[in-house]
Amino acid sequence: MAEQGFPGYEVRSWWGIVAPALTPKPILNQMHAELGKVLARTDVKTKLDQLGATVHASSPDEFVRLIRTEMQLWSKVIRDAKIGQE
Repeated sequence: MAEQGFPGYEVRSWWGIVAPALTPKPILNQMHAELGKVLARTDVKTKLDQLGATVHASSPDEFVRLIRTEMQLWSKVIRDAKIGQE
């Protein structure tokens, strides 16, 4: 955005794996552990690197905070830009 004349903006894309609400904590912990194993594999790291992805395997609690922060940010952008209002 800065290169286009809009300094101070930061927009990142991200991906994550979520589970249904009220999924038991032990299951979430197992999913997180297994995903961590997959992301640590050399072949997976190599492929993601080739695709230009930077892997940050956060904890489930960190991911919840990221989602909440992103929802607050983009909700404000949508309100301020009056997106979806007639």
